[in-house]
Amino acid sequence: MLASAGAGDVEYATCKYCVNKDSSGNCDKGPSLWMAVFRSESGSITGARFTGETGADGSGIVDGNTVPLTSGGYNGWYKKVNEQDYDPTINHLIISDVGGTHTWPTDTDDDMDTVEFSSGTKIVYMVLFSGLKVGYDSDGAVSYYEGVDYDESVFQSVFDGIVGRCHITQTDLPDCYCDNFRNGLTTDHLGEMACARPEVHGLSGVKNWCAMPSRPYIPLVDSGCPSDMFRCIVTHTPPNFPPCGCDTYVNGALPTSTDGLCQKIGTSTCSPRSYVGDKKIGGSEYYGCPEDMFRCTAAP
Repeated sequence: MLASAGAGDVEYATCKYCVNKDSSGNCDKGPSLWMAVFRSESGSITGARFTGETGADGSGIVDGNTVPLTSGGYNGWYKKVNEQDYDPTINHLIISDVGGTHTWPTDTDDDMDTVEFSSGTKIVYMVLFSGLKVGYDSDGAVSYYEGVDYDESVFQSVFDGIVGRCHITQTDLPDCYCDNFRNGLTTDHLGEMACARPEVHGLSGVKNWCAMPSRPYIPLVDSGCPSDMFRCIVTHTPPNFPPCGCDTYVNGALPTSTDGLCQKIGTSTCSPRSYVGDKKIGGSEYYGCPEDMFRCTAAP
């Protein structure tokens, strides 16, 4: 769930991944990764910053990059603090789809890490992970801890992994196979992203209903679809309407109709459709026919 960040329309969510867990499922001492995702539909996020103290008390080294890492259309800035003892290293990674200026203090005790973006953006990922090597003696007991100093290639690998998992493309999504359309989605949106679910549609049985996403897509956090729907690419196969077998025409129906007719199931009685042309909503309104009738094509 996204929560307000207390600044305009910015919302956020957080998660934590532990490499090692104890018997109770809690994070054990060892590498872990924490990530926060920030979203602003208005694109009002202008920067990102870590703050706090590391506890290094001036010992060790601090480093980072001013030329951003790049991956999949995103930029990444990292900072690392290595106390050069048994404590884990502290590693930051800030990711966005715009450029920016990266600054950080030289004091290893200061966790400040700032990226000021070149323009407002809608989404930012802030990643924090530790680096720790654990040694064991011959009996399997922990004999030592040692902070691990990661080089830039490791940050690039983490960056690539996050972007690869979080940056969705159309080729990553299944086809919707839409039968019916609602909430503003039409057959004009073929090839675009939507939300879909199978749903009973009267006497027609189960059909795939497709709708516009209700929210923006936030990778790893929010699919942008209701919980009972899935995100997909709009596809639709128009039905082939059978020839009419009309002997009786009612309600103004004509055998010369070029817009199709409605034939009552199990009879040869035909009526006009309730609307002219194509609403581009598939069978949402039974193609202009009552449920107990089917759309057919009048003989030329």
